[in-house]
Amino acid sequence: MYGLSGPQGTYPCLWCLKPRRAMHQPNDLCQLRSLESLLANNKSFMQLGEGEKKDVAKFYNSLHAPMAGIALDRVSPPYLHILLGIVLKHHKLLENAAHDLDKKIASQPNEFLFPLGILLKRYGSQWREAQELEEKLMFEEDCLAFSETQEDILSDIDKYTQHIHKIEQLISFLVHKDLKLRVGPVASSLDTVLNKPRITAQAYHSRSFVGNHCHKHLHSSVYRDLTQIIVTQTQACTLNPLIVDEAFTLQLVFNNLNDTFSKVHNFLSHTKPITASSLPTIKEALDTYMQTCQPQIVLTGIFTTTHRNLESLTGIYASINKYAWINHITP
Repeated sequence: MYGLSGPQGTYPCLWCLKPRRAMHQPNDLCQLRSLESLLANNKSFMQLGEGEKKDVAKFYNSLHAPMAGIALDRVSPPYLHILLGIVLKHHKLLENAAHDLDKKIASQPNEFLFPLGILLKRYGSQWREAQELEEKLMFEEDCLAFSETQEDILSDIDKYTQHIHKIEQLISFLVHKDLKLRVGPVASSLDTVLNKPRITAQAYHSRSFVGNHCHKHLHSSVYRDLTQIIVTQTQACTLNPLIVDEAFTLQLVFNNLNDTFSKVHNFLSHTKPITASSLPTIKEALDTYMQTCQPQIVLTGIFTTTHRNLESLTGIYASINKYAWINHITP
């Protein structure tokens, strides 16, 4: 609508001229855009740059003239899109961290594993099928043991014996398959927690959540249940204290991450006007969240493989800044 070349441009922000690559740096003073400067930059681009797209960054990415004469301080930041992106990224980081725990559990010697961990190590992605078959086998063996104490039930004994033989055959056919994301006992438990408040990851939209589900996700009862199930499942798989400690560290980090962002969300997710007097409180909550997102805090002994993912978030985080909130100030 305002003619900027897109979010991957050198100067993607509608409200200021801070370069995209510098958005992850601490907020500092930078030149603000205006409707007049957009028009002037586009005019220079067409005259001096001759409309060559490869040179649009020299004119602050003003590729086209604005379609409407609406002042920039009347344009609201796309908070819904920012919300969807941040909640999705938080959850994906949590899924990846849980998957890393599954892989570490599967690599442990058997003496450090409980039966669930041994199934994961032996069968990989097929651990759940193996678990279900073993439970069926145990049931049939119990039925057979009960039948053997009764009289005149040879037919039942034969039936249960056949069932046991068939299940043992099915178990013998199972082979180890590489562990896939969200399949291990730790990572797959996250979807179980989300199902309780009916939060659904959209399969055909990068497993993102709709707005109402993001709002539910930011309830402390939900995100704390997500981190608690990771600890519980890890303890059910292994007694290795280092891996269990990682699960507790993960719980602490993600609870803190979601605590700080949920405060920002609560300040903004309503229909009431945001007044000038409320801006310092919002900024304080936002600054706290931004500090929590710093890699040296989030990567507390874990998540070393997700450092690049966190760096890619900085553009999203930086887009929620003091210049954006100016547009919500009421007289």
